[in-house]
Amino acid sequence: MHRRFDRARPSVPTPEPAAEPGAADRRSVPSDYFHQALHELRTIELERVPKGARRALSVGASGGWYFDWFERSVGPLESHIGVEAFETEPDDLPPYATWIASTADRFDAVPDDSVDLVFAGQTTEHLWPDELTGFLLESHRVLVEGGQLVIDSPNRLVTEHLDWSHGGHTIELSAAEMSELLELAGFEVTTTRGLWLCRIGERVLELEEALDDAGVTCRRIGDAADRPDDSFVWWINAVKAAAPDSAALAAGVRALFDQHWNTRVSRGMWPGPGSDEPFLGGDGQSRIASLPFMICPGTWTLSLATRDDDADLAGMTARIALPGGNALHELGTPDVVEGRTARWTFHQDALALAVSIEVVAPPTASPATIVMPVALTPAGW
Repeated sequence: MHRRFDRARPSVPTPEPAAEPGAADRRSVPSDYFHQALHELRTIELERVPKGARRALSVGASGGWYFDWFERSVGPLESHIGVEAFETEPDDLPPYATWIASTADRFDAVPDDSVDLVFAGQTTEHLWPDELTGFLLESHRVLVEGGQLVIDSPNRLVTEHLDWSHGGHTIELSAAEMSELLELAGFEVTTTRGLWLCRIGERVLELEEALDDAGVTCRRIGDAADRPDDSFVWWINAVKAAAPDSAALAAGVRALFDQHWNTRVSRGMWPGPGSDEPFLGGDGQSRIASLPFMICPGTWTLSLATRDDDADLAGMTARIALPGGNALHELGTPDVVEGRTARWTFHQDALALAVSIEVVAPPTASPATIVMPVALTPAGW
């Protein structure tokens, strides 16, 4: 069982967003310095992967530089397949590289048992349920017996606590949750490590807090490996070891989305599970808004419930907003009010990144305690 972070936050001043090391704002974009440092930590982990692979496949290859970086880390390769759905094929591919324009769950052009190493760096947190299931099954299919699957991802146990959000993520998972899925997919986990410690004793640190303190920085790097649950990123090495249980894997992925999706899309509206719920109207705030996330095409229903019988749900309005505050969907007043629950339904035509939920109460409304998390559900879930 995972140890949950305490909801008490360290007393840290919140300056204006800045790109300098040490700037602390849990809602600001991480600085270039932090991104570079995290990339270096991930490079070190990739260099630790057992050597000997000659045929590799990468999901999320993002340019010609990627193939050079990868080979410097894992050693010389005879072939390297890059699977990428959103970037165009680079002009500077090395001669041993092949580019497949496809999503992470489809390697149709790759033969069975033909790859020694599959790598998906910072990828699984971008996938929808069917895509995550498909990625794990396709990785198993193309790997030779004993071949390696290497993945890393932000850790839900940290991102959820810190109210950290990436506008292109579905849900993040913990290392243990991903390990359970890997077992269902026919893999044996051989190594689990953490990158960038976010908890030291009883103190929980923001991502870029105390970067000017050499002692804290060294602990955040040196102590993270053995503490993936307390670290921002987990890194998992696994090997193909058994036949996958496809039905159980699909059910397990779906269960994790059912468990975590609404908490994910409600980040920013309240501190998180175990904390006080917000209220709208009266002497309280008139608006609550989530942090950014993404939605896929389909019909969606937003449901908002209150604990108060006299709440003016019919007077509340909602919208799905784009970055900068522009409306993607101006939902207006609820389509349906049933008891203490209001619902809005809308149709999304294409994948949309970095959207947020906004709910506004009328100025004259009585205070209404909002049940958290809100529910944003696509048809078919």
